[in-house]
Amino acid sequence: MGAPVPPERAEAAMRAVGWAPLEPYPGALRPWRCVCTECGTEGSPRYAHLKSRGRACRVCSKARVAARLLDAEHPRAEADMRAAGFEPLEPYPGAHRAWRSRHASCGRVVAVRLVQVRIAGRGCPVCSGGVAIDSEGAAAFMRGRGLEPLESYPGAGAPWRCLCLACGLVGAPAYGSVRAGGTGCVRCGKSRAVEARRAGFAERAVADMRAMGLEPLEPYRSSTSRWKCRHRPCRRVVFPTHHMARIGLRVCRQCSGNAHVEPAEAHARMVARGQLPLEPYPGRVRAPWRVRCVGCGAEYRKALRGSGGCRRCRPFGFDHGLPALVYVLHHPGLNAVKVGITNPGTTRLATFRRAGWSVVSSVEFAYGADAFDVEQQVLYRLRNELRVPAFVTADRMPYGGATETACADLVDPATLWALVREEHALVHAEPG
Repeated sequence: MGAPVPPERAEAAMRAVGWAPLEPYPGALRPWRCVCTECGTEGSPRYAHLKSRGRACRVCSKARVAARLLDAEHPRAEADMRAAGFEPLEPYPGAHRAWRSRHASCGRVVAVRLVQVRIAGRGCPVCSGGVAIDSEGAAAFMRGRGLEPLESYPGAGAPWRCLCLACGLVGAPAYGSVRAGGTGCVRCGKSRAVEARRAGFAERAVADMRAMGLEPLEPYRSSTSRWKCRHRPCRRVVFPTHHMARIGLRVCRQCSGNAHVEPAEAHARMVARGQLPLEPYPGRVRAPWRVRCVGCGAEYRKALRGSGGCRRCRPFGFDHGLPALVYVLHHPGLNAVKVGITNPGTTRLATFRRAGWSVVSSVEFAYGADAFDVEQQVLYRLRNELRVPAFVTADRMPYGGATETACADLVDPATLWALVREEHALVHAEPG
């Protein structure tokens, strides 16, 4: 073991590293109560550890390490703050400490944390509504956003009745939500959102049409609206819908072999079938077109494609010009009832009897056209007023008439016959 250290030498060594002893020297290996001359923190260092490890005040050591780290981080921290629109007014205190800075947009001096700017993306607490503002400033801000306050300022987070100067809607937006970027007016906000989505849809729709060889000649309206375009391969003006063109259908009728019918040609085809058009051609071969039969003078709506001539004048099937019967049938096995029409002398009722149907009753008309009108009116009342659907399926009635049936539990034979009598009374003054 070495010679004991004199107390004077030990005290001088402690003071040299920043410790001021508070008691006599206890020995090299014993704790020695001292106070740090730099920060005033009390500690109990050992003289032997001081000589071997250079042990100084832990608080001061940590502070010096932190200062070195802050100095190294300072340039990057200032760059991040300036990029977010803040000019620091004091040395960098650390990422989690408030840092006094001036906001470039509003000119206010605020205290923000660097970690909030970097991670959360937060900006000026005053501009975002996080700091209290006077009523005059809040009202001026709302007017700048197109909102006229209708009551005194209730606070940043409370509903505030305002009048939208753009659309006239009275709403209650919060000052804080408007300050954070909200529209304030619900109606205008929805309109802007719809316009934005619509603009995006329009851009994609134009790209889709051009990919199909179509050049739009008018603005986009909707996916199912007819869109005036020019078909590049044939240079014709066509009217496809975006929905169908996107999947490659109905792009150009001329190129697909399904040519467009001109109004003059459509008129001539209708006249050739014995039907005189009473209104201009609707432009589509499947669109209903109001016409008058040249033979019987009846007016009805027929499409240019998929329809024959006048059903009252055609030489086959039910004859509208001859006498006719309106009958009501009942089938106990199927639990069904049926209304129908036929000309006298046909085998229509005999066919139904062989299939198990029984005739409830029938009424005769001088003209089949009147019988047809009564049948159609009864069917209309069944389907629309009484909400009774067709009951028997077509595979159970290969001889036809399935669409004129109904369930006997919903409409019994007597009720169905009463409907026929009521409609018959409208055609004739006295029921037959």
